[in-house]
Amino acid sequence: MLNQKYWAAAEEKLKAALEKEPYMSQALVALSSLYYREGRYSESLELTKRAISLDTYDGEANYYYGLANRALGDMTEAKAAFSIASFSTSVRTAAYEQLGELCALENNWEKTVHYAKKSLEYNDKNLKARQLLMLAFRKMNQTAKAKEQIDKVLADLPLYHPARFEQCCLEKGVLKGDLDEFVSLVHNELPFEVYMEIASWYESIGCVAEALALYHCAGDYPISLYHTAYLLAHTAGLDAASETEMALKAANSHSPEMIFPFRAEDLTILKWAEEKTGDWKPRYYQALIYWANQQNEKAKELMEGCEPEGFAPFYLSRALMKEGDAKLQDILKAEKIEASWRVGVALLNYYTAASDWKKVVEVGKKYHKKYPANYYLGLKYAKGLCEVGQYNVCISLLKQLRVLPNEGAYAGRAVYRAANLYQAMDKLVQGKYADVLKSVEASKDWRENLGVGKPYDELVDDRLENYLSAKAYAAKGEKAKAEELYQKVADKLMNPQHFSSANLLSALAMKEVGMGKKADEWVASWSKQFAGNKAAEWCEAIYRGDRQKAEDMLKSRKEQTDTTPWEYSFRDANFDLMLRLSGVLTNAQ
Repeated sequence: MLNQKYWAAAEEKLKAALEKEPYMSQALVALSSLYYREGRYSESLELTKRAISLDTYDGEANYYYGLANRALGDMTEAKAAFSIASFSTSVRTAAYEQLGELCALENNWEKTVHYAKKSLEYNDKNLKARQLLMLAFRKMNQTAKAKEQIDKVLADLPLYHPARFEQCCLEKGVLKGDLDEFVSLVHNELPFEVYMEIASWYESIGCVAEALALYHCAGDYPISLYHTAYLLAHTAGLDAASETEMALKAANSHSPEMIFPFRAEDLTILKWAEEKTGDWKPRYYQALIYWANQQNEKAKELMEGCEPEGFAPFYLSRALMKEGDAKLQDILKAEKIEASWRVGVALLNYYTAASDWKKVVEVGKKYHKKYPANYYLGLKYAKGLCEVGQYNVCISLLKQLRVLPNEGAYAGRAVYRAANLYQAMDKLVQGKYADVLKSVEASKDWRENLGVGKPYDELVDDRLENYLSAKAYAAKGEKAKAEELYQKVADKLMNPQHFSSANLLSALAMKEVGMGKKADEWVASWSKQFAGNKAAEWCEAIYRGDRQKAEDMLKSRKEQTDTTPWEYSFRDANFDLMLRLSGVLTNAQ
């Protein structure tokens, strides 16, 4: 989970492990690494202390102990920890690099070179260590050696911007106007993030001139302006009160639109800016960082203290941290400021979660009219229409949408299929069997405009379609056609590793074609083969006629189990349809 960046789930599992075994060193170190990443340095430190109490020479525990101490300002403890960590091969190159950075922070360039070279002995591709060498040689005026390191990197990585920056510093100096050539080759979508990333590294090792030059390259990006103001105000020897004020004013005057800070190290600067100016924006940016780093309660608390005018994304963001009516009120505040398509999606998500389908239709109609080409809104509106029984309107809408094909884009197909099959079920109850067959046939259409193509025939689970058709033919007296379709349903057993609620149809079809004993044995096997599977338990209850048990089980059906990206995620696309069909079959008896 850590490797796949499922941070919240990873924290939950690691905490559970430590509840069972408080001194499980692997869990202690893993959780400390997670807390360090999230800027929870004191908590990270306490966990590493516990791990080190078990094994003084635990390399990874010492490494994260060193990182936490460095972040908290205890450089002596950090040095000691990195020194011990360097004995461990798993973190040796990183530990030596950290020692080199601590020496750079003290302007001890000879020691910086020493540790950078030690780091490169164990990992010749450590670019940060190579960058330390470039910097240290430049600071010691050993131009040829600095150029050698720069050329070595740029020969393989000509667009490695930290090396290009050092090249400009070496050839032209660190003044703002000397970086035009460096800036000229930064062409990605977020150039300011390139400057921020490099600048934050120089700032962390005390190279203020380099950091200020890079923050200047980021232009009017507010986070870089806050860093500029902070450095100007806190660097000894700089008399720059007016420049500090100007930078803070420029940062606060910039629109927060599309500004998404995420680095935990920015929190100190933003807290200072908030105290200095009293403006809501530094507080909002802090909340975004806490939110990005799984500290939702802190983020919510910071946002609760703000009520900015004219910025809808603030209220949409805060709404995502709330529940119930408080959530809705923030979405409505955003709507008053700007009724954007994102506000429409937020409202539709809220009413969908509450199963308030009439409101989904009302809001969906309003926003679909305003943004007819937006298929996110269109699909959610279509879902609402389907749930309130406006099947023809739903189907007509889905035929007009153009869903961009993408991985997992099954929502449009699912709603289209459901609308047709729900309609077929209604017609079955009404005794309009020809219409049942017509709707079932329509449900089999994999429309190109809905964003997903049809899989191979053997991968398509069409048991529900065939079962409904069999029911219609049986009611019409066409027993041969009905029996043929029942047999298809009985014979078609999909992936045996995962339970599908359509298995219930196969069992019922077996009974229709005289295979009742086989059906009973198969259903009985589900409790063992799919132990703990709620869908299997519900289907067994329906099969055995235990309606009360089935109804009781539905109370917890909204609960979801998270799956990690490397697991095969099986979604039961038939369950809602099966739920509706079970009611139809019960009423027909």
